[in-house]
Amino acid sequence: MRNELKFCIYIIVCIIIGFVDFFFNLRGAFTLLFDIVLAVILILKKRKELEFINNTNNIYALLILLLFSIAINLSISKGFAQNTNNIDLYFITSIFLKSFTEEVIFRGYWLNSFLINRSKFFSIIFISLGFTVLHYFSGTDLVFAFIGSITLSLLYISTKSILNTFMVHLISNVFVVFGLPHVIKFYSNTEFKIKIKIIIIIFLLIIYFFKFLFKKSDDDKK
Repeated sequence: MRNELKFCIYIIVCIIIGFVDFFFNLRGAFTLLFDIVLAVILILKKRKELEFINNTNNIYALLILLLFSIAINLSISKGFAQNTNNIDLYFITSIFLKSFTEEVIFRGYWLNSFLINRSKFFSIIFISLGFTVLHYFSGTDLVFAFIGSITLSLLYISTKSILNTFMVHLISNVFVVFGLPHVIKFYSNTEFKIKIKIIIIIFLLIIYFFKFLFKKSDDDKK
């Protein structure tokens, strides 16, 4: 069976499970359990193929993409504010676990599977479309979900580290839920909006500048 068909079947199964959660008002517990079981199976069966930590120096890519995800969030998300009545220990735990399981499943398994026979462009776009469809039911901004998946996929391809993509995914989700509602209170102010974007751009330039300096010093040592 072709990977494309397998992936589509997986997305359909996830949608069906999501409807069960919605129908019984389980707050995504059934979906989370399914993801955890699937991620554990993949880790046990594909542990030699899954790369959680890579020894290469990729801290700069991690920081740049983390700030990039926040910048996209500020630019695209409109008026999103999490209902604080639904924030409890389960909600916080599910954010942590979902970030991890999604990276194991989407980047660790599906992306690697497609990259064997497909181009990077096709592989990234195809799994990002599926990733976006699933996030539609959670109320996530679809443009942000799509670009976020592309960003995480590029990070995984460049660093081969699920740990890196998990960290960016988790911090981005935490920012969406806990940070963004507070930012929105001030973000309607045009002057504040411009300042935020300028600060982010400056941070990106500083990180890139330091990356260039360290790379140059490493070459000099050789």
